[in-house]
Amino acid sequence: MSHSAWRNLLAAFPFWLPVALWMGVIFFLSSLPDSITPGRDIVPDKLCHAAEYLILAFLVLFALHRTTRAAFATSFWITISWVAVYGLSDEIHQLSVPTRHYDPIDLLADVCGALVILLLLWGMRKSGKKGAELYSALMGERKS
Repeated sequence: MSHSAWRNLLAAFPFWLPVALWMGVIFFLSSLPDSITPGRDIVPDKLCHAAEYLILAFLVLFALHRTTRAAFATSFWITISWVAVYGLSDEIHQLSVPTRHYDPIDLLADVCGALVILLLLWGMRKSGKKGAELYSALMGERKS
């Protein structure tokens, strides 16, 4: 690997580390039996799924925005694909966890959570100058 490739990788690392850590949190939580999953009695399961993957989608979009020059539409589809593939792998992983099972509705909740944040951010970008400024601030863009 060339020196500039290493430099680019190191520059991107801080933006992708939260993605990897959050994916680890999701994996850990889905490794727990149902009876000891935190918040199980407080928040409905599908809402938990949507919230977990809403956060993941935001982190992936943020990392893409900060480390690539991809257009929002491209980042949107990459993020949705990322969430869907990870959600599917999580559901398959749960086949080996006692008291857990594969649930396609959980996967749908995962993707819906991602869609909520992505559509909110898309709407924010398109809602005029103030919305675009807020979007830019959320994505960590510096003002010139």
